[in-house]
Amino acid sequence: MPLIPVDVPAEALADLVRRRAPFPRVIEGYAPDDGAAEPVTDGVPLAAVLEGRRSVREFTETPVAEATLRAVLHRATRAQRDQWPVDRHPDPGLRLLLAVRRADGPGRGLFTPTPAGDLLPLGVPDWLDDLADVYADAPVFALVCGDPAGVGREAAGGLLVRIGALGYAIWLAARTHGLECAVFGAGHYLVRREAARLRPGARHLFTVALGHPAPSTAVG
Repeated sequence: MPLIPVDVPAEALADLVRRRAPFPRVIEGYAPDDGAAEPVTDGVPLAAVLEGRRSVREFTETPVAEATLRAVLHRATRAQRDQWPVDRHPDPGLRLLLAVRRADGPGRGLFTPTPAGDLLPLGVPDWLDDLADVYADAPVFALVCGDPAGVGREAAGGLLVRIGALGYAIWLAARTHGLECAVFGAGHYLVRREAARLRPGARHLFTVALGHPAPSTAVG
């Protein structure tokens, strides 16, 4: 089941992600001719994007274009920066990993986005296809990680809010590019082990499965 029921008013989810303005049509550092899918919203208000959301558990075999992935991540991370400006909110230790099973461009494996918007390869973990059994048979998984212990007890709640907001921002950004998603608030122990290896103390806490939806698979 999705973490937020489909009948929840759109404005309630907008409050959760604190993103009341429409997603911008023009994205800094993103050129339409780089192979990415054009945003499909064209200025449609966020409420309309939210009202059409559905949790999708079945996806087609169609790979996701690398440039589209980069555009989605760019939108989502920019939303995070807008919500929590770095000059007022120090880095809480968020880490985003991308587990790619089917995508045009980067190939199979684990990646992390760089500040420049590239996808830095981290190898091909042996648990990559296990994610399909635990979550959904999606071509791509965005794995949001953080270190609750590292930020301290008083700040741990805020870290979890930011993790959830980033996950939902990825979902909404994916929808503007014609993709659909399912979100999960449960981490995977093998991903958690990998996250801790890459950054001591990091834990996998939120997952977004995304891809092209199979026909008639929305579950609400």
